[in-house]
Amino acid sequence: MNLVMHGDGSSNVHRASSLMRPGEWPQMARQNVPFGSMDVVITNPPFGDEVRVDDTHILSQYQLASWGTENRRSMMPAEQLFMEAGLNFLKPGGFLGVVIPDGILNNPGLVFLRDWLLHRSKIVASIDLPKETFGRNKGVNNPSVLIVQKFSHQEYLAAEKNIIDTSRSVFMCAPETSGIDKRGNTVFLRHPNGEYILDSSGERVPDDQISMVPSAFEVWRETAR
Repeated sequence: MNLVMHGDGSSNVHRASSLMRPGEWPQMARQNVPFGSMDVVITNPPFGDEVRVDDTHILSQYQLASWGTENRRSMMPAEQLFMEAGLNFLKPGGFLGVVIPDGILNNPGLVFLRDWLLHRSKIVASIDLPKETFGRNKGVNNPSVLIVQKFSHQEYLAAEKNIIDTSRSVFMCAPETSGIDKRGNTVFLRHPNGEYILDSSGERVPDDQISMVPSAFEVWRETAR
């Protein structure tokens, strides 16, 4: 609505259910946002019990619903399906950056999802975020950011034969602060004597280690080449 009010008719913004197949979207979305057309997908999908998907029509469209089991799953949390949906939008070699509950990375019951992901993409980075990160909007309590690169066609065919390169390095980090406390109040850096640390403009500096992650990733990427 903001874009419409400002007369911006070129933003290519469309409204559709991204868990459905493009054939079920409105025509303009189907034409302008097809599967397999994106270089990068960045998403923070909905989480929680209230967004579980039990529609058999939707589940029938996802490999994850039947991966690693003899019987198709009758219900799945939406954030799990969004992992597959994100890769569907990408070109081969494209990148997906997604906010996920860290259970996707370490829950024993979700080994099927991790196995599927390793058969479809390269893990580039795993960033364990502080619990307070989304405290201001009551988001997921144990969030992580996962970045993966979709396999090329050749890599996909090799993975189908269980030939997967496991020697690749992965960027991993766990920042301890996000600049806010569990109540959403801003937390600032202090000197050992308790005084606030100030920047060059005399402003207090938030205690936010997440802001340091991009530069750490750049350092890692240079050394990983």
